[in-house]
Amino acid sequence: MINNIKLLSVEDDPDDVYILQSMLEKDKHTVFNFTHVKTMHAASKALISEKFDAALLDLGLPDSHGPESIRLLAQQFPELPIIVVTDHDSVELEEKLIDLGAEDFISKRDLTNGLLSRVIRLSIERKQLQLRIERSALIDDLTGLYNRQSFYQHLSAGIAQANRSEFKIAVFFIDLDKFKHINDEYGHRVGDQALKQFSDFIKLNSRESDIAARIGGDEFAIAIFNYESTEDLERYFDRLFSEQPIEISAQKNDKDFKFDLNFSTGICEWTPGDSVDKLIESADTDMYRTKRHKSE
Repeated sequence: MINNIKLLSVEDDPDDVYILQSMLEKDKHTVFNFTHVKTMHAASKALISEKFDAALLDLGLPDSHGPESIRLLAQQFPELPIIVVTDHDSVELEEKLIDLGAEDFISKRDLTNGLLSRVIRLSIERKQLQLRIERSALIDDLTGLYNRQSFYQHLSAGIAQANRSEFKIAVFFIDLDKFKHINDEYGHRVGDQALKQFSDFIKLNSRESDIAARIGGDEFAIAIFNYESTEDLERYFDRLFSEQPIEISAQKNDKDFKFDLNFSTGICEWTPGDSVDKLIESADTDMYRTKRHKSE
């Protein structure tokens, strides 16, 4: 059983927040670390900066109403279990919210501390099972990053949302320098070790809301969602990729050794009308511009 849960409540009514928190405090088996925000914008900022196990979402927020709230959160944070807590109660509404990405649905008039705790725990467990099944098809076996197919799916969903609202998207594109030389000199096993360690570097330094993928071979991409400004994006880009070269620890013929791994990077911000292919192609072009500049 899950016994320590970090929970985000997205609710603008302080009385309802008090009721939810009081109910969860009565659970003798689970500690709920409760964080409260009042708007969808504040929820997005909190979820970008911290990792939460689940979110309790009211549908009547100052900056987002009804099913749109579910769509926004589910598309931006696809791994987050979302439990809707609302004044409304109908089978039709419940089915619609589940289709849009909610994990479960509770009417406020039916709330009890036992029911609320149980729904939260079961929602987290179902989401974890769903993610394990999905990852078996959408994760690159070697690196543990998303694969090309899932990267395109996430990016397509983000662009669909950006076409409906003020939502910023960018792509970082990365290509390892002289990777063929690594395979030729040290062998493909060492090349695989380099790919794994570079992927670990990306995982360690990217944000929870980023979608990092191995696009193919020695090419990687990161989709960046809902940042504040171009200046913030550029600072993030510089921080993420300033550490060059990366030292790779490898083993060949039972001997340990190290070598430096360099990489080239490109960046492109989404503009209205751009397709997924156009966005990735532009970031790729910028990366090759960087690579050519290195060789001059």
